[in-house]
Amino acid sequence: MPSRRRRWPGSGRDGGKERGALGERVHRGWIGKQTRHEGFPLALRVLAGFDEDWPGGVNHLAVLTHAFDAERVREDGMPKGDDNRSLADFDAFVHDAIAAKDGSVLIVETFGGKRCYYAGVRRERDAVAWLSEVRARFVEHRVSLEYDADGARGFYARYRGSEFGW
Repeated sequence: MPSRRRRWPGSGRDGGKERGALGERVHRGWIGKQTRHEGFPLALRVLAGFDEDWPGGVNHLAVLTHAFDAERVREDGMPKGDDNRSLADFDAFVHDAIAAKDGSVLIVETFGGKRCYYAGVRRERDAVAWLSEVRARFVEHRVSLEYDADGARGFYARYRGSEFGW
């Protein structure tokens, strides 16, 4: 029987790298951008084209926040080089765990000693299960969850229209 798991645009591991119209890095359906906010660096990844292909029912906003340990953060709030590279397995698990629930990470923001994964989900219980799975797999990391019913699409649109727009 074929898998019923749906992959949203950019969630696969088969994409390439290119440059966007504004010079942003595009990788596997994601746009990456480095900028500054409140005088500090902000690293941003956005799932490109998601607003044109919004999946039905993925209207709830879940924000998984990963707070970095103080000794692993530079003075400017960004993770130290080796620590940032060591987060690849954590990052991949976060994306895969929500995709398994028919949700999708839309925006990843690294700023001020933490990384926030903004995701569209179908139900609150999917968001809670996402947090539980991440905590169980990565017990050494400090993660928390915020949830906003029916807030995903509006948040994505507001973020796109902000100073960080793409």
